[in-house]
Formats: sequence, structure tokens, C-alpha cells
Amino acid sequence: MSELAAAPRDVSLGADAAASLATVSLTRTDLIERLAARQPDLGAEDVALAVKTLVEQLTEALVRGERIEIRDFGAFSLRQREARIGRNPRTGEPVAVPARRAVHFRAGKALRDRVAGCH
Repeated sequence: MSELAAAPRDVSLGADAAASLATVSLTRTDLIERLAARQPDLGAEDVALAVKTLVEQLTEALVRGERIEIRDFGAFSLRQREARIGRNPRTGEPVAVPARRAVHFRAGKALRDRVAGCH
């Protein structure tokens, strides 16, 4: 039986469980399997192609410097990180860190509320 067909479960976390959250992840393969299970009319190959295409389009938009907004989910944007002098943690030597663009994600209100448990 797939995880999607399983009955809803309590997702409230105790202190110990919350500390181990970083080890739980959803891989691309897991996502494809879950989507294919929810869409029986589509084959796994079709779902995999859709996920691949979506990720490629999001990546290409960010490379072009575009902002991506997905309502109720969140927004991806780029932040410019200026060049700076860092330190090698092992030796303490100064190290030049070049300027770069970094991807920034801001969760939308609906996502923040669901994650916080405010349905």
C-alpha cells in the first residue's frame, strides 16, 4: 500500500523527534512515485518527465536571473553575495571568497501556516 493511500497520521513532534527532522528527506524518485500513485492515468515515465521538465524550467529561469513565484507555496529569487575575505578554519589564514549569486527561497503564507500546523 502506498504512503498516499495510508490513513492520515499525527505529525506533531516531541523534542527528540524535532531534533532528528534534518534526516528526513523527499527525493526526486520519492516525489515521482508519490505523484504517479496519485495520478493513475499517468505512467511513471510521464510523471518523471514532468518533474524533470519542471526542475529544468525553474533552474533555467534562475540562471537567467528571473524570480519564480508559485502561489501558496513560495518564491525563489537570487541574492547577490559580495566578495569578502574569509578565514580557513583549520589554519586561520585569510581566504578570498569571490562574489556570487545565491538562490533564496521564501515560503508563502499558506505553506508557512501548514507547516506550523495552522490548517
